[in-house]
Amino acid sequence: MPQIAATPRSTVYTEGGARLLRFVGGEQSGQVPILLVPSMINRWYVLDLRPGFSVAEALVEAGFDVWLLDWGVSEAEDRYLEWSNVLARLRRAVRRVAREADADAVGLLGYCMGATLCAIHTALEPDTVAGLVNLTGPIDFSKGGMLRRFVDARWFDVDAVADAGNVLPNQMQSGFTALRPTLQ
Repeated sequence: MPQIAATPRSTVYTEGGARLLRFVGGEQSGQVPILLVPSMINRWYVLDLRPGFSVAEALVEAGFDVWLLDWGVSEAEDRYLEWSNVLARLRRAVRRVAREADADAVGLLGYCMGATLCAIHTALEPDTVAGLVNLTGPIDFSKGGMLRRFVDARWFDVDAVADAGNVLPNQMQSGFTALRPTLQ
């Protein structure tokens, strides 16, 4: 079985269940560091799947100073997190990367919901961002297609879901599966 998350890395700091990782090999002074921001739904190693199939590995091999914000696994206490808390955690990670790398700004590469969060951060704090790469991150939610229809307030009670606590990964996945049920 191939090893996942094989790119060498160290944990720079932790905050709750989240970790800021720095990949070993690309720490060259004077260059813009890149912070990878995965979706909060996926595990962080979606950006470091296995040797030869890793965004982190490819960027390190290209000589970049690569970091990653691992959101961690949601616990019961995380059910009270609001978007402002999540964005504040991303802001702290961006500032930490800039400080540790001695850089004025950070390149952000966000995946899925991580890309949406990176876009919001960039809009709120443009001076901290040297560049933004959006990998499949939704921005215009008015064009959300069938998934947007699934969560229309006319037949989807978001408060009932939020009151129940964290949404489990299999619950999220079932929503995506329902979009294309014949692919199973």
